[in-house]
Amino acid sequence: YHDLLDFINGLAAMPEFASIHVVGRQIQAVIANWQDTHDFDCDYYYHGRAFTEGGCPYTEQQMMAAPYGVTWHGRYNHIGESHYYFSDQPLGALREVHKHCSKKMPVQIAKMKPVQSVRLIDLSLEVKVPNKFLEYCRFSPEPADYNKVKREYLIPCYVASCCKLHGIEGIKYYGSRDYTNYVTWKDGYLAY
Repeated sequence: YHDLLDFINGLAAMPEFASIHVVGRQIQAVIANWQDTHDFDCDYYYHGRAFTEGGCPYTEQQMMAAPYGVTWHGRYNHIGESHYYFSDQPLGALREVHKHCSKKMPVQIAKMKPVQSVRLIDLSLEVKVPNKFLEYCRFSPEPADYNKVKREYLIPCYVASCCKLHGIEGIKYYGSRDYTNYVTWKDGYLAY
């Protein structure tokens, strides 16, 4: 517990030195030696985007592309980093979008199918015994926290950086008991 808290403090103060922190080195070693990668495991996936009430729906191209340079801090992406988030259920796409905007905003959901293979690590398992590392990867930001850098996302973003460094193309991660989420570092793995 204290090592993870110390690591968050280090990530917040000097993220460029994360790989020399004892926890950062441990995470990087685990990712570097990760043998059990997965490909897509569903026939269809769902991506959601909120839009303004009464506004024009997104085009197919806009729904398929991760917006470049305009993103907020996400669970597995730094500010401005374009990653593609999706879920294995329409409900998951809807709930995940509503975590970041008003529940009154309409959400457009794209149904997509995989068109190429991907190498994913799986962090989606339901935790039966306490696991501090997964707990730190799953924290939700405080609703009233208006900081652009979310402390809850510091460790997951570091995990994503380690994955990229070692040729892993995305992460399958826990959404809820009803759905599983996914993120890839680029779009193009899925199509309408």
